[in-house]
Amino acid sequence: MGKVSFSINQPAYGGIPAEQRDIERIFKRAGWQLVKQPTGHVIFFNFAFDALAIDIAARNCYYDSTSDDLLPFDVILLRPCDALRNFLKL
Repeated sequence: MGKVSFSINQPAYGGIPAEQRDIERIFKRAGWQLVKQPTGHVIFFNFAFDALAIDIAARNCYYDSTSDDLLPFDVILLRPCDALRNFLKL
């Protein structure tokens, strides 16, 4: 008694792990701007939605070359607070 368990599932995507160049090209085409920052993580910002997309890496994005679609998963989306906005110089 008192034990906790979690069951998590995600849809299975077709395609292949995305190359960083494909991720950047597709995000930029969709209106996202790559944010240069000191940690080296790949972060995009969308001014129209005032949203950050964090942890945009090949391990979290599949690419379908037949449709030129990116299938991101485990990507973190958030609205930046003032401190984060200042840190990232948004």
